[in-house]
Amino acid sequence: MEIQFLEWLQTLHTDYLDTFMRSVTALGNVAIFWVLLTIVLLIVPKTRLTGLSMAIALALTAFTGEQILKPLIARPRPFVAAGFEGLIVSKPTSWSFPSGHTTAAFTTSLTLCYYHRKAGIAALLLAALIAFSRMYLFVHYPTDVLGGICLGAFWSFLTVRVIRPRLDRKLAGTKAAKFFPGLPAAARSSAKSAQDSRP
Repeated sequence: MEIQFLEWLQTLHTDYLDTFMRSVTALGNVAIFWVLLTIVLLIVPKTRLTGLSMAIALALTAFTGEQILKPLIARPRPFVAAGFEGLIVSKPTSWSFPSGHTTAAFTTSLTLCYYHRKAGIAALLLAALIAFSRMYLFVHYPTDVLGGICLGAFWSFLTVRVIRPRLDRKLAGTKAAKFFPGLPAAARSSAKSAQDSRP
């Protein structure tokens, strides 16, 4: 069923779409766009905490997807399984599940969306385009893309709701706090209470 869907997508190809999809997918190569976006947000003091969250989520996602799930599941790429020879991009050499492009895109864009909704929605639209391009180019199954979205959403949620609040409390009581303007008041209050309770 998935192969048939990917084969149907090949009937949609035009020169314009091919150029567009290759350009879109290139933004996700080694997560380059998302890494650069994260670095920019880390540099700007006003968005440094957002960048920190994105960096944490991106690192955890990359490790889980590329170092654990891909070799563990070891799913061949769809163009290999289908014997498809018409790729218009370089043949990826890694395993197929989950889609690394999709995982990185949704991890960072969902995290960004939590802190800056408008920018996050724009990033999510780009993430969706990148995810679609992976199927259009016959290098990922739909379930690879779905798995990437789920993995990205998981680490984004865990980072925002669990990891960052704990990290904020630790940072609030240290000299490093001055590098993170906008540290949540709850974290600063918690750190102050801890200091006040010391003998």
